[in-house]
Amino acid sequence: MVDSARLGDALPEFAQELFCLLQNLGRADLAVQAPTLLLLRGCDCKDPFCSSFHTAPPTEDKQEIESIHLASEAGLVIVDVCNGRIVYVESLYRPDVKAKISQIFPKLEDDRPKDEPDPLRTAP
Repeated sequence: MVDSARLGDALPEFAQELFCLLQNLGRADLAVQAPTLLLLRGCDCKDPFCSSFHTAPPTEDKQEIESIHLASEAGLVIVDVCNGRIVYVESLYRPDVKAKISQIFPKLEDDRPKDEPDPLRTAP
């Protein structure tokens, strides 16, 4: 299995943008996570304008999720937070992010053996 990429390595400008936007909201606790977020899996929606990605396995209790809308100058960016940890980044209408995410996730998916369970669908 291929190791997941870190946001700061794969998309340093986007990681910096997330960092700044979260800092501006007074969420330094989340901002510091931005460069080290793992890119675990892209969104399954297949919408051409979507470049969203999972940074942690989904939680069973959706009531624990806090969605934070960020005031990005480009597109729509929302981070989902569970127990103080960014677990999902919704990124829409961001061709800069989409180009890189499209390169990363097909490789990650293709390199997972067919008999290996999906890490996002397997309980920890």
